[in-house]
Amino acid sequence: DLSKKIVVYDFVAPEITITGKLKDTYSLNAEISIPSYKVTDNLNDYTLDVFLSLPNDEQRLLITDNNGKVTSYLDSNSMVYDSSFKVNANTFRAEQRGYYTMRFVAYDYDFNKTDEELHFTVK
Repeated sequence: DLSKKIVVYDFVAPEITITGKLKDTYSLNAEISIPSYKVTDNLNDYTLDVFLSLPNDEQRLLITDNNGKVTSYLDSNSMVYDSSFKVNANTFRAEQRGYYTMRFVAYDYDFNKTDEELHFTVK
């Protein structure tokens, strides 16, 4: 038998383009929406997670996007966070004063990874 197993690896990370904007400063309890974004991958197989780092160093997963199928942890059906934090599937409330980081992390099946960060302050 002359058959051989060929394994093809992907070494190209997905690309993230954030098309929406965040303001530099928000007031306490402001409603903040996750900016729009686009992910491209050479094999069209990606996962994107959007995390929020709060001023008290707590990390919150806001959404997961698997090839365009989005799961939100902010909508009213999600039991992950208090209702005071959640506004709708794409919006949260800034409950703490201080410096925030919103991190977009895209990775593919072979765990090639790209991330982009946005920062804002709540006064």
